[in-house]
Amino acid sequence: MQRFQMSYKILDLYRDLPRTNCRDCGRTSCFSLAGAIFLEGASIGACTHLGTESIRDIEQKIQTGKRSNQRNGSTPDERSIAALFDELSTRDLAEVARNTGAVLSPGTPRTLHLEVFGCRHLVFREGATQPKDSLGTRASFFVLNHLVRSRSTVPTGEWVSYWELSEAAGALRSFRSCVGRLESAFSGRVDDLVRAARTLNARAGEPGSASVCLVFDALPHVALRLKFWDRAEDEEARANVLHPEYGRFTSALDFDARAEMQVDERVLDQLDPEALLYLIAQLVDDLLGSESGFVSEP
Repeated sequence: MQRFQMSYKILDLYRDLPRTNCRDCGRTSCFSLAGAIFLEGASIGACTHLGTESIRDIEQKIQTGKRSNQRNGSTPDERSIAALFDELSTRDLAEVARNTGAVLSPGTPRTLHLEVFGCRHLVFREGATQPKDSLGTRASFFVLNHLVRSRSTVPTGEWVSYWELSEAAGALRSFRSCVGRLESAFSGRVDDLVRAARTLNARAGEPGSASVCLVFDALPHVALRLKFWDRAEDEEARANVLHPEYGRFTSALDFDARAEMQVDERVLDQLDPEALLYLIAQLVDDLLGSESGFVSEP
């Protein structure tokens, strides 16, 4: 991955915000708002605690930075990864390791290793200027997002659906497209699903009325739980992220789900919704045997 020198980065924008994490803008943190402004085109005016002069100054910096990025030819994903990597470079690595379950290796330079779907990866080396290319763009994004966003909280064991997360509404179409691939591939092939899951070190969960329940330790503090009902005589198999007590999606959401993949209710302390969607997409790709899956570190 080429290293792009950006004149104004997400981290710079974050530092220009109040950094109170008040959530008045509708985002969970000032860093989340900075990412939305820089990468998604959200308005800086969403922050109601900035004066007119500050807003004008930040808007000018953003436009100047974007023109510089366009000349460099960097993509939004590459800019996001670069910003996350820069942010991680400023963090206390020992605290990051405690919050994420990563392993901090002593010595010089210090390194962070993280278990991703049961495989250990070198995800950060102190003094490096970019993440390892072997992770790939998607994996680099959700891993770095996790390392930067993680807090000192532990999972509660209460499962909720992706679409129930307060910030996930804008990504439901992408989520349905992603999970639809899983539905189509394993309808009538539950045994193949189980075999594929075992290659990702999945463990069996309590299926209840489902045909199968599989729990994936995607990251040390982030688990994904998939319940899959195979098709009945007159209906397609479906796989979705769904709260367990509902049993099926409501017609108001236009989902006729018979399967569910769940996350811990506090997962947004570890990943933002976009990074979580990337993580789910990685799981789907790996279950389908996609070439974009991880290559385990020797």
